[in-house]
Amino acid sequence: MSRIDMVCVCVSSTLFLLPWQFSQFVLATQCLCLLVLYVTRLLPRPHVLGLYWSVSIALLINIVLQFGNSLLLTSLFPCTVMACLVRGGHTC
Repeated sequence: MSRIDMVCVCVSSTLFLLPWQFSQFVLATQCLCLLVLYVTRLLPRPHVLGLYWSVSIALLINIVLQFGNSLLLTSLFPCTVMACLVRGGHTC
């Protein structure tokens, strides 16, 4: 996965998270689906980690742009991203 792809995922995730308050649940589901694809060895580890880092950077940008939105901070999405980053960092 190239840097341009990672930047595109980060920008699109940021723009997706900004206007809709329930978008965090959609992205959490996407992260869990990526984790399932990684565990079943259908997606290679560098691609999955690149996607997770892009989404986590988008999450941090949104927290700053939404002035520390408590709904975003306490939702399932940050926990899912962190857990998937921890799991994705280990080999199967």
